[in-house]
Amino acid sequence: LASPSVRDVIQDSDGLIWVATNNGVQKYDGLKWETFKNIPGKSTSIQSINAWALEEDAERNIWVANERGVS
Repeated sequence: LASPSVRDVIQDSDGLIWVATNNGVQKYDGLKWETFKNIPGKSTSIQSINAWALEEDAERNIWVANERGVS
């Protein structure tokens, strides 16, 4: 994991595991991990690496709550 400090874990409707940490969000597909972090200047990146909570909406989007709001 990107950090030993896990704040939230969800399994989405496709069966992927999402983990919110204080060092970004990670997605696990059963074989490999992918890490999502804030990339300054990139509007599609998460707002902050300090992720608090995760939620999947009805359209299968994953939302990340952090101190700056929701990504």
